[in-house]
Amino acid sequence: MEINKALVAAAVTAMNPALQQKDPKQANPQHQQNIDNAPVNAATAAAKYQDSAIVKIALSSNTRNQDTAGTIEQLHVKMNQLATSVRETNEALNRVAEQAKRMQGETYAIIKNFPPFTRDSQERQQILMSYTALGKEILKMTVPPPPPPVYERVSHIWEGVLGKDGRLLPTAVPSLDPGSSDQEVKGAANALDKLAKNFEKVASVTSQTFTSTS
Repeated sequence: MEINKALVAAAVTAMNPALQQKDPKQANPQHQQNIDNAPVNAATAAAKYQDSAIVKIALSSNTRNQDTAGTIEQLHVKMNQLATSVRETNEALNRVAEQAKRMQGETYAIIKNFPPFTRDSQERQQILMSYTALGKEILKMTVPPPPPPVYERVSHIWEGVLGKDGRLLPTAVPSLDPGSSDQEVKGAANALDKLAKNFEKVASVTSQTFTSTS
């Protein structure tokens, strides 16, 4: 009788569980679960890394924005301080220039009077006394210097008429007395005209320089 080899092999296999072929999915459930979950774990890790990177970028961007805002604020403070300093200088210059013009007006009252005053004229002497009083006032006035970047542009004029304390140099203001001659009065008028124009020029240059640097 012929033996069916396939049936014998099947029987032997059935009798020996060790020889049975196992389903790969049933062989190691935990291993298979890990394999199945691998794409999910990779996606989760990638998402976490991406979130972390976004947070770091946001923090870095926020820090840069804060630094920029701080720099801009400091610049505004500095510009405001410069503007205040320039304004104070120009206001003082204008006051001094106006005083110089008032003194000049007194000299014109003598020069342009017709007929001319006599040297012993009481009215002429009173005008000259008023001139002297205005001169004392102008010498008490102070002009704060503008900030360094602006001062450099006007120092050649500034140092010729103003001292370090911001007051006019006595030599910058022509002095007259009740006995001064008409020629001396005319000389004072010309000097005061030049003084007033110098102050106006300094104020103009100061404003223009500040505008160009701001």
